[in-house]
Amino acid sequence: MFLHYRRHLGRSAIGVGVDLNWWNYPHVVISIRAWVARTCGGIVGILGILLIAAGPAFADYDQGLIAFSNGEFDTAIKEFRTLAERGDPGAQFMLGVMYFNGFGVTQDNRVAAIFFYQAAQQGEGEAQLALGSLFIRGVGVFQDLVQAQTWLGLAAINSIGELQLLAIELRGATKRLMTDDQLAQAERLILAWRPTLAGLVRPEL
Repeated sequence: MFLHYRRHLGRSAIGVGVDLNWWNYPHVVISIRAWVARTCGGIVGILGILLIAAGPAFADYDQGLIAFSNGEFDTAIKEFRTLAERGDPGAQFMLGVMYFNGFGVTQDNRVAAIFFYQAAQQGEGEAQLALGSLFIRGVGVFQDLVQAQTWLGLAAINSIGELQLLAIELRGATKRLMTDDQLAQAERLILAWRPTLAGLVRPEL
């Protein structure tokens, strides 16, 4: 398995008995991004091994990941910010992770939620999972179980492997807290969703 976050599970929030901060752990984030890169055709070893890049923009992203894994957050922010401004969803997700944890920036849940949203709107599965988790508790966003169920449902569609399993697990736990009308509304939103650029104003970094 490429992820090992299950050892961190166990914290509960409003009746959801799993850790909603699964993206907090740097090794999880790096493992997610490394796995995605491998499936795109490159043989990748993030921790200590240079990624095989498909082009200049991808090389910048790889450099950001390596800097992040080494704790060089100023460099990581620079690389991810450049790509995020171009609309790269992976870089937007990583900026969300950095703002949520305060890695190299002032910790800010609201800014983290904006970056997760930007990436999630483009179909980035881990960002959809992160955003759904935020909506469950109302962290950086207003608590909204319909939105949580919607984004978790999309994450279950757009992810594979253990990320997909976690999305399904969280979705099932959230479902038990919702009314039939809320569940029906979430299903309608899932069916109507199409990937788009978020069109949000970029926060100052």
